[in-house]
Order: sequence, then structure tokens, then C-alpha cells
Amino acid sequence: MISDIPGLAARWLRWAASSDETSSPIVDATGAFAGSKQPPDVWFVAGNSGGVSSRRFDVPVGRPLFMPAFCMWSRSMLTNADLPRSFGFVKLDGEEVPVSANSSGPVRVRGALGNPVNGVSLFGTKMQVAGHWAYVEPIAPGPHLLEIHGGDGHGWTTSVRAEITAV
Repeated sequence: MISDIPGLAARWLRWAASSDETSSPIVDATGAFAGSKQPPDVWFVAGNSGGVSSRRFDVPVGRPLFMPAFCMWSRSMLTNADLPRSFGFVKLDGEEVPVSANSSGPVRVRGALGNPVNGVSLFGTKMQVAGHWAYVEPIAPGPHLLEIHGGDGHGWTTSVRAEITAV
């Protein structure tokens, strides 16, 4: 397990803000935008804005995966203590993946115009993200099933079923 979950969470938030609403991996219904603006050292997997999504996409062999099972971002101070009933689970090929409750601390987010994180921010917005995060070591070549489920503990849930192929 990697030790810098807060740093990866901050990077994930910046990545999530890097695409506008029309090409955002968060609102992607099929997996077509899963590879958008991925960094070279980790593959970020997007959740959704609530509800159930099914996606299919390829990931590079040798690259670890990082994703929220549940997360919430805010312009004000936000830690996991603010989300006491939240939960998250991740499974890869039917096996549970460890999930860590963590928050990023303050991070400046500059995103694409109309992005789902901070909307419009020419100069950036100071934000924080908290949630339940999973880090998956690089997966073997071939097909895999990634299942992500989480919620705020008050009835709001998110669920993503991703058929991924490591190529």
C-alpha cells in the first residue's frame, strides 16, 4: 500500500477538474473518456456523480490504479471527520481491495472551463477532497472487473462497474 494517499487524492482532484463536463471521466457513461489526461505514473479511475455507471476501458500494463470509492470535495475545510457515516468498497476480480479514509488538505485546483469539480476557475480555487481511496498495484495483462461502491451514509450512493483490460 502506498503511503501518500493524501497527495494522490489531491492529484486525482486536479485530474478530475482537467476536463469539461462534455468530456469528463466522472460523467462518462461508457468509459470513452477514462484515458483522458492521465499522468504517466498512475492511472486515475473516476467515480460518478451518484447512481450507477458501467464502463469499459483499457489501462496500460505496469501502471498502478488509484480511485475514490467515495469522495466529496469542498472549497471549505473538509476532512473525513466531517463524513463520519461515509463508506467505500472496491473489488478487483471479486477480491476486496484495501480502502483508506483520507483527505488531501488544501490544494489549488485549476480546471477546464465547466469542469464538474469547480466549474469556472481562471486562477484556481483552493479546495479539499476527503473520502475512501483505493490504490491498486499494477494489474496483470488481460481483462479484469473493477467494482467501486460508496456513499455518504445518508442515502447518497455511487457505484461504478468497470470492465478493464490491461494492455
